[in-house]
Amino acid sequence: MTHKKKKHHHNSDQQQHHQPNLDLPKLPDHDQPIADQLQQLLQQQPQQQTLQQQTPPDLILTHGYAYLSLEGTFIDSIAQHDTIPNHMVENRIKRDGSSKSHVTILHPKELNQALEAANIELPKKKYKSQALKKLIQWIIDHVGEPSNWSKQEDWPKDLGLAYVEKQQDDDDDKTVKSKAYFHVLHWPFGHKIRQMLHLEPAFFHVTVGFDPKDVHGLYKGPGTLVSLMDHRHNRFDYTQEEQTIIQLTYLLKLSPQYTKDEMFLNALVNQCTYYQNILDARSIKWRFIQQFITTSTQEVDETWFDASEVPIFSP
Repeated sequence: MTHKKKKHHHNSDQQQHHQPNLDLPKLPDHDQPIADQLQQLLQQQPQQQTLQQQTPPDLILTHGYAYLSLEGTFIDSIAQHDTIPNHMVENRIKRDGSSKSHVTILHPKELNQALEAANIELPKKKYKSQALKKLIQWIIDHVGEPSNWSKQEDWPKDLGLAYVEKQQDDDDDKTVKSKAYFHVLHWPFGHKIRQMLHLEPAFFHVTVGFDPKDVHGLYKGPGTLVSLMDHRHNRFDYTQEEQTIIQLTYLLKLSPQYTKDEMFLNALVNQCTYYQNILDARSIKWRFIQQFITTSTQEVDETWFDASEVPIFSP
């Protein structure tokens, strides 16, 4: 008796179902030139990996020759809409060698103290870069990657544009007045990092521009904010005034954290007093107008109005 061999019909769909889903690049034709083969393989790289490489981080810890700083697209965005002279911004870019902005976390003079606090061996000159990389890793080990920091709690908060001026020598050894613009930052998380490194609190800021040189060694805290010094107006822009009052309210909420910053507190009190006078005067005027409008007889009772109560101020 002849036994016929059974034909096994494989279901192509079923066979496909059991195959692992591997996104493997198509191998190039060996007859192609090597350069063309490499180009074909490069074009087949996963798109997601390419996008990750092209997307810059919001925040990143980085270092220079002997300093540590915070950079990223968020820091760059802080100073993008300032209306200061272009040549001052260009001076800053020329000095830094880049248009990117940064927040200095520790200065060169503080480096050795920070390395000692982190138990990192003090380096020789040519090995400072390696020591700074170890210090960045030490910070990440203690507070996490900047990409994982809480935007609400850990990111720096921009308090606004500020400036300082100082008499100093220029490149020709002539004494000139230098002026530097910067954004003052409220950053308790940054103070926490410095505290772990046994460093004193610092006035964190983002330098926008300067002329002819940057200004160092001066107070750059919230007491230098333009919004606290800009009260010598001849006329008022209601929109601008409203924004200033909103900012003053925010600064008042932060003021308990700056009890030792006398310059800031004095400037804040002076500015709040100035605007309170404005509001009080407007309130009195509005009450008078409102009563005039609502009085059917057009006779206004002025007995409530006492000129001695009107605040005196000098715009």
